[in-house]
Amino acid sequence: MPEGLPYFKFFPRTYTNGRITLLDEHTQGVFINVCSYYWMKNGLVSEEEIRLRFRKKNKYLERLFKQRLIKKINSKISISFLDEQLETFENIRKKNSENGKLGGRKQEATALGSVSETEATVNPSVSERQGIGDKEEDKDKDEEGEEKEKEKGGGADALLPGPLGVKLNEWEQHLREKKCRLTPSTKKLQIEKLRAMSPSLAVATINFSITNGYTGLFEERQKQQNGKRTHSKQQQAREGRDYLAEHYGDKLGGKKI
Repeated sequence: MPEGLPYFKFFPRTYTNGRITLLDEHTQGVFINVCSYYWMKNGLVSEEEIRLRFRKKNKYLERLFKQRLIKKINSKISISFLDEQLETFENIRKKNSENGKLGGRKQEATALGSVSETEATVNPSVSERQGIGDKEEDKDKDEEGEEKEKEKGGGADALLPGPLGVKLNEWEQHLREKKCRLTPSTKKLQIEKLRAMSPSLAVATINFSITNGYTGLFEERQKQQNGKRTHSKQQQAREGRDYLAEHYGDKLGGKKI
């Protein structure tokens, strides 16, 4: 467990408002015991270990698993509200350790005591006021929503053939790095725009947009050089054809998708 923190935060309001209180008292008692053991083991507990330790309480464990108050992740178990606290306190410990390395040993000790005490006594935040069990339910809904969004948007490979599917994945990765969320409707319109182009121009458009850090798809405009306009769009298409030829033998040719 985090050094100097032999306890986890417990707010009566959070507990009382949670789904855990809808279960019988025996199950609630097992849950508290599991939480204590989980905290003592720094959140590193296997499903087998918890079942062995509470082997006489298996039916109560099953209720907790069914309600997702305790989750199974591969061979390990997870208790969300404790995981959040462990992560918070571990970050505090690391930060204070770094301060100590810079010569602020005294400051580190003061900060650890004050921050830890504050974390343990302040009024609960909105997420903490939410009942135990409700936060887990909301996380499940978020995960389901992400899956539905992926299904609605469809995979890039399913919507665009071969190399353009790969390039679209690169474009989506670029947007994630820019912290720009690509909604299903925006993605659909961008795909329609790319499908209206020749494959070589579509590839070149994505490359140009990524290179310039854009969050929208733009074709390169004509440039003025030595009093003459260069046909950058044509040049851009040639670069796209070169990419296709190099990576895919130009299997798509110059035809529109």
